[in-house]
Amino acid sequence: MFKILADNPLLGDFPPELLEKMAAISEHETYKAGETVFNEGDPGNGIYLIQSGEALVENRVSNDEIKVLGILDEGDIFGEMALFDGEPRCSTIKARTDLAVVKISNQNFFRLIQDEPADASKILIRIIVELTQTLRKADRQLLSYYEAGKIIASEHSLQPLTVSILELLTRMIHQTDGGLFGVWNIYNLEFDIMAESGFSTEQLADFDFSPEHPIHQKLRDQLKLPLNEREALLLEIAEFPQLADLGVSSLIIAPVAFQDKFLGFILLANFKESGVFAKPDLNLLMGVAGQMGGAVDAAWLRAEEEGRRRLEKKRGWQ
Repeated sequence: MFKILADNPLLGDFPPELLEKMAAISEHETYKAGETVFNEGDPGNGIYLIQSGEALVENRVSNDEIKVLGILDEGDIFGEMALFDGEPRCSTIKARTDLAVVKISNQNFFRLIQDEPADASKILIRIIVELTQTLRKADRQLLSYYEAGKIIASEHSLQPLTVSILELLTRMIHQTDGGLFGVWNIYNLEFDIMAESGFSTEQLADFDFSPEHPIHQKLRDQLKLPLNEREALLLEIAEFPQLADLGVSSLIIAPVAFQDKFLGFILLANFKESGVFAKPDLNLLMGVAGQMGGAVDAAWLRAEEEGRRRLEKKRGWQ
């Protein structure tokens, strides 16, 4: 247990004596993919640290809909609010892959506070810093969803809708140097780039995103997953050397879909540094892309209906 705590980036710089005390009050738990760690509404009885694997953070928004708020991975902490307010869990945590966690129960942690207040205060300060950063990221995500909702409500044509959403994302994910919003054209079976930012004319001319392209296939593979398990993708330049030819160093991309209908993609890129995008950026991008699915589908339907009306009007003149 000591080694697990010492290897964690959040705790690894604590003195060995403090890590030994933490190890003594910790429990090791494992979950198979799909198993639930705790449910929304369960008593908040401990804090968890992920040793390995990934976990989904979920909220039930209706009887029929569960929304994924984020994905946690190795080194992340969850359940920390239970140490401060004693309230029931506000989200469900479910193993996305096989998951190994370290748990410290509230009871054990409060005993440590009584016995070793100086050491416990160091842990609390570290948890508060982590919680503050998490809340700041959540604020950014909620603001992005709110702004995207306002855009969707006010923009009904595809072109201004995609341009405004891409502008929002490049502003909220500040590492972004360039972005593309592509919409699948069902008539010529290729993507129309409806909005772009930061890419040069030469870069766009070299951009190949045909149905046979492996990135296209990765996006379509996401549609095979349940809605609450779809995610934005962090693409490795080494895996897709053609991206390096475009001058891209880091890239994230999310599918835009309505139910199981593949409608397009949103791509964000950094041209200068690798590894600049993090898990919160992926979550934010996927959340906005999820909002856009129904909006793009509705915009296409409106455009088709307008085209039919124009054709009927033209035939009436003949």
